[in-house]
Amino acid sequence: ASPIFQSDDQYGLCYVIERFHITNALRYAEGIADAYIDVDLELERLGCRLALISVNDMMISGRLSEARRQKDERWRETYLHIERRYGDVGDYYIGIQEEYKKLVEASKLEHIVIDATDGDWPRCVRQILEFWHI
Repeated sequence: ASPIFQSDDQYGLCYVIERFHITNALRYAEGIADAYIDVDLELERLGCRLALISVNDMMISGRLSEARRQKDERWRETYLHIERRYGDVGDYYIGIQEEYKKLVEASKLEHIVIDATDGDWPRCVRQILEFWHI
């Protein structure tokens, strides 16, 4: 059973598009928000909102170290590839998180950045539902 939703909850229809145009702008347009302005404006017209989950920079390196021990060989190969190409993997992911924040700020969509450093996922879900007026 979910600690957030009850079986009798009656929420309206809601779509979640995870890492949509913001990720594409970061990955394929070198972080240039204008490359996806048409998508951003259309999503705004449709009343979409944007929620970004972030964590404290100090936590990123620790999570990466833990993940490196727990993940499969393919993930470890990715880790080593990033390390060879960019240097410190923690700094790389901190930079990615900062780029996401900049793109979210540049978006026309109503947005929220939620700090999930404490790992309180039920709180994060409640904040998102409140923000989306669900």
